[in-house]
Amino acid sequence: FLDQPPPRGAAADDFLDAAAMTLIAGRIVGGEARPFPDPPGRDSFGIPVAIWA
Repeated sequence: FLDQPPPRGAAADDFLDAAAMTLIAGRIVGGEARPFPDPPGRDSFGIPVAIWA
């Protein structure tokens, strides 16, 4: 299926984004993920902002 064009409205890299998100979600559930920066910063609403790996 990777040799097929993406569905209408989807960009070519959306599958890669979804795969990366699935991998990191598994790491978060397993307690293995790390935020960058650590501790996460906060936006103007007080919501934590970080990149997880």
